[in-house]
Amino acid sequence: MTIPARLFPRHVRHSTLAALATATLALSLSACEAAPNESGKEPSSAQHTDHTDHALRYVALGDSYASMGTRGAPHTGPGWCARASDNYPSQLQQMKGLALVDVTCQGALTDHVLGPRADLPPQLDAVDTTTDIITLSIGGNDAGFGVLTSCAMNTSDLNCAELHGGEIDQALAALPAKLDDVYAGIHRKAPQAKIFATAYMPLLAPTDNESNCPAIEKVSDVDRLWLMQKISQINLEVEQAAHRAGAQFIVPPGTELHTGCAPVAERWVDLAGTETGAYPMHPTHEGQSAMAHAIAEHL
Repeated sequence: MTIPARLFPRHVRHSTLAALATATLALSLSACEAAPNESGKEPSSAQHTDHTDHALRYVALGDSYASMGTRGAPHTGPGWCARASDNYPSQLQQMKGLALVDVTCQGALTDHVLGPRADLPPQLDAVDTTTDIITLSIGGNDAGFGVLTSCAMNTSDLNCAELHGGEIDQALAALPAKLDDVYAGIHRKAPQAKIFATAYMPLLAPTDNESNCPAIEKVSDVDRLWLMQKISQINLEVEQAAHRAGAQFIVPPGTELHTGCAPVAERWVDLAGTETGAYPMHPTHEGQSAMAHAIAEHL
């Protein structure tokens, strides 16, 4: 998926498209899906940190909202996983001195937590009875996050709710059972682990409009509202599943002030990533830092 050039104002259009061209991944959680290079197999996809025996053992599971950070930062694991060294698992590990195993990977579905994905083993293979802490960012791709962003952020005056509302609502209806299966798998392997489910920080807020955010001036009010509503619904399902499983749902306070329309230095997510170095439609370095701090407060 690509973002139409018309989405951005003329003075940032060329730099934006250059950033998109250099990104090896597409712009949304599910649209980031890329097939691994058959010649690039790795015996293990996990990032392990050196640790002492007394360090708490931490496993990070999930998709690109957990794996991605700054595009220019060092990356670990298969290149197509886009696992940046400043993602929230790595920042949390550095804050708290944890023994981290990071198996997050862009495009991941709930199926990929429980089962294999191409050359990668199930993410859950990284979890065992010695695991103390687990973070989980999952469900967005299952609910059609890629469809949401690719349609809602277009400039063609499409009615996304009419075009895709049925399929998104169907995916959302199926999400609770999928999330429950993930938690059941985690509990079987690490019954004593403390689990944190992380929110999908919103790309837009109700106060974001064409007057204060030129990047969305060609996106209809209807489509902007639909995008915000559906991301909120995804987060509600993630939160409710976490509560059913006895996990802690984490969302940094004030996310609505740090959307892709906020001043550059205050963005926790970015639309194009040109000015922040983030992957398009994903958390920035500051956003991943905010998530890491929010989790750390509960450790």
